[in-house]
Amino acid sequence: IGVALKRRFDQIKLITDLRDDWLGYYVSQSDGPSDYSLGWSAREWSRARDMERSAFISSTVVSIATPAWVDDLRGRYPDIANERFICTTNGYEPAMFPQPFTRPHGTDTRIRAAYFGTLNASPVYSPGNFLAAFDRLPEDVRRHYEIQIIGRVTPDCRTMLNGHREIREFGFVEKSRGIELLRQADFLLL
Repeated sequence: IGVALKRRFDQIKLITDLRDDWLGYYVSQSDGPSDYSLGWSAREWSRARDMERSAFISSTVVSIATPAWVDDLRGRYPDIANERFICTTNGYEPAMFPQPFTRPHGTDTRIRAAYFGTLNASPVYSPGNFLAAFDRLPEDVRRHYEIQIIGRVTPDCRTMLNGHREIREFGFVEKSRGIELLRQADFLLL
């Protein structure tokens, strides 16, 4: 849509804001049935790359979520001016967390491990390896843990979580509530 508008009204400033690198990260990392497993042919991949390039060429500014991704795109498209790609982060900067997380345990002696974000079955976001390792711990160790999932769990990932009584799901929450939950964790899962 943006490219078509820019072609029709070339005087407009087109700002493309991307939070996730769907072409370079999600789709390319997927190898199984998930939200991002598209099963594309070489022709479809080529078309997707052409669409991305066209959007970036037509854009006055391309706002990207991480400095590393900005660098990746500059490398992917060396013919597009570096200054066109800027970084506008998602808002979870180290400055937001000036103090270390410390949680008073009181009577709750469980160890809380928190994950904040979307979980799906793609290799990029799958909790499969973590849960497999966790399941190998002795029961008397596992019972002292609470694994908190703060965010969306896609249907393709739901079966991995079933049967784990140590998991507590919060679903999608506002950013301030998510940060509060992170501060109450003993450690964070990345």
